[in-house]
Amino acid sequence: MAAQPAAQPAHEALAAAVAGLTAEIAELREDRIRRRLLDLASGVLVQQLGVSPADAADHVVDLALSTGLSAEDLAADVINAAAGAPVAETPAGARRLRRNAAAVLVCDSSGEAAVTLLQDGLRRLGAQALYLWRRTETDCLELAGHAGASPQEAVHWQWVPPDTPLHRVIWTGESWWGVDARLPGAGAGLQGEPLRGVMPLRRHGGVVGVALVVWP
Repeated sequence: MAAQPAAQPAHEALAAAVAGLTAEIAELREDRIRRRLLDLASGVLVQQLGVSPADAADHVVDLALSTGLSAEDLAADVINAAAGAPVAETPAGARRLRRNAAAVLVCDSSGEAAVTLLQDGLRRLGAQALYLWRRTETDCLELAGHAGASPQEAVHWQWVPPDTPLHRVIWTGESWWGVDARLPGAGAGLQGEPLRGVMPLRRHGGVVGVALVVWP
């Protein structure tokens, strides 16, 4: 019993250390997202204005100061103007979506990217789960990341052999939307069969994987 008073401060110190480390990691992640947005916006201006990367970065900051926007918001506007603004009701909504896209780009793994995509974007659209598969040399699909899926389903769908409904998207290169009990997402306590959207993941013009989103 005599050791308990000393243990309590130690427990509090550990909790404070964990909280401080968590805050530091979050701050570093926010800085990476900010830098990613600024780098992308600077790249747009380099191409549009024919200036150096350093001058383009300075121009983004100057534009932000002149408009009263933050550098991140101004960078998002520049990127949206060049790439096409995401579907959103307001400019602020379009900036948020662009920032969410940048957050995915700074993720260190496909699993982290899946969680970010679901939590920061697809949840707003009512999505329940997300699966990301990479295409192997033998045209199998290897689960690279997932979010919102049960551990059992993630293990079951770790490898997908060729000639499944998912592969139709690989062969055609076109998205597929519908209800199909052969796809993951069932058995999650939902009434009725959930809706799925399967989309090709492209790189350098080729389909390198597929993403599957599950809606109730």
